[in-house]
Amino acid sequence: MNTEKKELKDSHEIELTLTLSPEDLRPYLEKSAKALSEKSPIKGFRPGHVGFDVMRKRFGDSALIEAAIDQIVSKTLYDAIKKEDIETVGQPRVDIKEAGDADKPMVYVATLALLPEVTLPKIESISVKQKKADVTDEDISEVLGNIQESRSQEALVDRPAKEADKVEVDFSILIDNVPLEGGQEKKYPFVVGKKQVLPEFEEKILGMKAGEEKEFEITFPKDYFKKDLQGNKGNATLTLKAVFEITKPDITDELVQTLSPETKTVEEFKELIKKNLGQEKATQEQQKAEQEMLETLVKKSTFSAISEAIVHSEAHGMVHEMKNSVSQRGVEWPDYLSHMNKSEKELEKEFLPQAEERVKTALVVRKIAAENKIEVEDAEVAEEIANLEQKYQGLGDDMKEKLNTKSHQDHMRNILQNRKTITFLSKAIIKPA
Repeated sequence: MNTEKKELKDSHEIELTLTLSPEDLRPYLEKSAKALSEKSPIKGFRPGHVGFDVMRKRFGDSALIEAAIDQIVSKTLYDAIKKEDIETVGQPRVDIKEAGDADKPMVYVATLALLPEVTLPKIESISVKQKKADVTDEDISEVLGNIQESRSQEALVDRPAKEADKVEVDFSILIDNVPLEGGQEKKYPFVVGKKQVLPEFEEKILGMKAGEEKEFEITFPKDYFKKDLQGNKGNATLTLKAVFEITKPDITDELVQTLSPETKTVEEFKELIKKNLGQEKATQEQQKAEQEMLETLVKKSTFSAISEAIVHSEAHGMVHEMKNSVSQRGVEWPDYLSHMNKSEKELEKEFLPQAEERVKTALVVRKIAAENKIEVEDAEVAEEIANLEQKYQGLGDDMKEKLNTKSHQDHMRNILQNRKTITFLSKAIIKPA
């Protein structure tokens, strides 16, 4: 393997051009050929026991290289960075220049952001107070109220709608006598008084009976989620289709026993709620204190020039995190962007200031770990990966292989080191209020 290094001073990056000979590539291609033969058996051969030349003829060089490319880049780039003794941060940008023929060299260029210099403040000069996690009677009442709501029952009633009723309505909204896109619904449900709809809807529905219709003017709130409608006026037509009375159960000894068999009375259940809320609030207060601690450390540290590529990469990662979060809620990403009236690029641009702070925080934590020799043993990494393997054992051998790659081991080592560093800092900086 041949490596050429070029420093890009203007962007605070370094460019590595790696040339891999056919001999360098052969072990990776043999491994990908074996994997392909297991997934696509060839008649007359046992799966996974097909010779390299046979698989090469069957699938072609390009398919073998494509299947191996991630591992090739991951391993060879790691080796090159280590050999050149380069301190980098963030994900590299990789551009494949030549690949596709197993008998010819593969060439790729990796652009890496150089690790900025960080000057830290004296840790002993920083102090952060962690608030006490108090649980009030109101907190307990809120939990009990949520339980009542989750176990409430609805009954269709023939009477005017009132506060706390669930209603179903047909409505349509016009802006300048033009139907608003997405402003028409049939049997739209909401609970009166819960502020789930426009204020005028809440006001006009009171006293209406099923079958009645009203027309009225509306004003979109100044903090409405669609910016182009904020403060705009329109006209709405509202037809009440049904009224449901909501009945909530009383909190009794019998009810709490169904929720928590180890508690026999309402008072015991309240004590359990108080204990659980206390633990939850304590964790929240600890996280707030840790966040304040890190923000203070970043504010009091100085940094050399930081590559824009690192910040943009972090912002891109934040968008990806949001995309996953939205998906887990069962919402399609294009629908979410449309709802927010933003493009993915606009969202990424908005994240840049926050992304820069995240990058600086990571640099500070890394520097503190280095100065205080906070390290992670191989056994700790192995234990964490073993836990993940147990957690994801149903996902098959592919996941197990990914968990044990060098890049993932390094990623896990970094996570564990960050945890240790935060614990180290918390003991030195955070004090009870």
